[in-house]
Amino acid sequence: MNKNLMKIISRVVFFFNFESLISLKCQWSDADYKSIMSLNYLE
Repeated sequence: MNKNLMKIISRVVFFFNFESLISLKCQWSDADYKSIMSLNYLE
């Protein structure tokens, strides 16, 4: 494979991973942040 294509693919994959990380973090903070805080509070 030529290097330009590899660069484009790696950028697309990185961007996709970055986007999914952000959405996961948003879902996580909604659902689990409160439960983690309550666990810490209980301890």
